[in-house]
Amino acid sequence: MSYDHFGNPGDQIVIADFDDDGRDTLGVYRAGNGRLYLNELGEASGSPLEYVVGSHTGRPVAGVTGGEAPSPAGSGGGGSEVPPGAISVFPGTNIQTAIDNAPNGSTFYIRAGVHRLQRFQPKPGNTIIGEPGAILNGARVLNGWSQSGSEWWIGGQTQQAARHGVCQDSSPRCRYSEDLFVNNVRLEHVDSRSKVTADTWFFDYGADRIYIGQNPAGKTIETSISHGAVYGNSPNVTITGLIVEKYANPAQHGAIDNRYNNSDAGGENWVITGNEVRLNHGVGIKVGKNARVESNNVHHNGQLGIGAIGSGSRFENNEIAYNGQIPFWTDWERGGTKFAKTSNVQIIGNYVHHNVGPGLWADQSARDMLFAENTVIGNSKAGIYYEISYDAVIRDN
Repeated sequence: MSYDHFGNPGDQIVIADFDDDGRDTLGVYRAGNGRLYLNELGEASGSPLEYVVGSHTGRPVAGVTGGEAPSPAGSGGGGSEVPPGAISVFPGTNIQTAIDNAPNGSTFYIRAGVHRLQRFQPKPGNTIIGEPGAILNGARVLNGWSQSGSEWWIGGQTQQAARHGVCQDSSPRCRYSEDLFVNNVRLEHVDSRSKVTADTWFFDYGADRIYIGQNPAGKTIETSISHGAVYGNSPNVTITGLIVEKYANPAQHGAIDNRYNNSDAGGENWVITGNEVRLNHGVGIKVGKNARVESNNVHHNGQLGIGAIGSGSRFENNEIAYNGQIPFWTDWERGGTKFAKTSNVQIIGNYVHHNVGPGLWADQSARDMLFAENTVIGNSKAGIYYEISYDAVIRDN
């Protein structure tokens, strides 16, 4: 007898005729990312259909209530109407220039498509909304490779990103914040041309050349360039609905970061909700004080999924998975999350799984922390690690 499976632990089961075709469809709702996954009853599970549900804070209801069925996440459907008063920003437009030319408190609607090498600092009160399919991509596509034996190389690579972090002895270039991707798969950055294989790459900084060990023909090859996507300490900023990927943000810095730099306490009252943050070098999302980080899907980032300092922040209903992909020394800082020197922080209802390192980790005199109703499974070290800290409530996980 064979058994099939569908969904993940903690998903909510929903069965209904979602598309009005006369047949019920099996679905699971995942609170961590606000998405509904559908599979036809009686069919092999395969790859489920994926849909965004409302504003990521609601729940799906059974049946069709009129209108068209929802569009798959990332398709650009269901979100083409610009919110009232918002300023549309299309691919190729400089987002920072659009912000600089508008007053405080403006709303920007980032239209579907790939917005490459964008890095911007919001003004006080800005709301940044991504249309479904809007991608902030911090990498440049590399074309024009030359072959040399079993290697391929490309010149003219003058970028040198920041270097920060403590690496495993076998991977000293983990601290170099450039990454290289082949068809969306990150290769390991090695420190010698002799170590180049199909799964590794080498940056010869003296010669401004990148080397790989696989034929680039027919493949999309990108190298991360931009230091981060969103940063700065302006207050009352909202970031929602974006895909943020492939940024060269150093360790301990976020691809989305409500601080100006690592010594900054952070902008007050940021809301970061309903985003997908993936494949960035350092931390996916990093915040200082009084932030709300809710219903994001934060996965496959190099050092950490989410990091925080300061007081008063809330992290709820996020999916934090497969982070710690770059071989930093785990006891230094690597895993799903890290809350350092934090106080009065709430971590509630998150799905934290399959990270390399601890799942939920607080350290350096964290205090008055609440860890409640989280699902924490499959991480390579402790699920919840409360280190050199005090006055925590850890319940119902």
